Amino acid sequence: MRGRPSRLHGWLLGALVLLTGLPGRSAAQSPEPGPAFGRGMQHVGFSAGVGIAIPRIGSDRDVDDVRYVATTPRWGIGLVDPLGGEAWYRGNFELVVEGTFLTQFQPHSGTAAGGSAILRYNLLGFGRFVPFLDGGAGILHLDFDLRDQADGINFITQAGIGSHFFISERVALTGEWRYQHISNARIKTPNRSINALTFFFGASIFLR
Repeated sequence: MRGRPSRLHGWLLGALVLLTGLPGRSAAQSPEPGPAFGRGMQHVGFSAGVGIAIPRIGSDRDVDDVRYVATTPRWGIGLVDPLGGEAWYRGNFELVVEGTFLTQFQPHSGTAAGGSAILRYNLLGFGRFVPFLDGGAGILHLDFDLRDQADGINFITQAGIGSHFFISERVALTGEWRYQHISNARIKTPNRSINALTFFFGASIFLR
């Protein structure tokens, strides 16, 4: 006899659904999130997560061992009204301005702070779920005390996928996976760069 699914399996399934934006029921059955997406529409939010550096084969650089906690307050504004009619890719573009705060806990303790500008495309045809793709760049002041990456002014480029899940007309839970690249464009040496995968989870409030 098969056992009941474990609580861990349930959490993993829920996280996968939130991240990919696949609705548990059809878009026709799920209420639309209201007029939250359109030109001039704004939202504020906060997310936190963990960044894990991608190790390079055969490398013994300390940048490959980096782990950090990332916290990100943000503000977004719609650039256009929804595009695409009734097609599956119906959506809108949004400018998101973020604060970027990193707290390193491996291989050393350290911090980084700065900000980024992100261009996001929201897919609006999935009811309560609003998947999105985004990418952008920003600037950081790095203080990680690494052997292979100089502290001081650095730049961060990033790209990701995620989803909002609306729990009310104006409030959504937000999950996102991002690739993040941190380097200083050879302003200083060393500049081996930090490449990390980061998962964020938080909440967003959509303003009238």
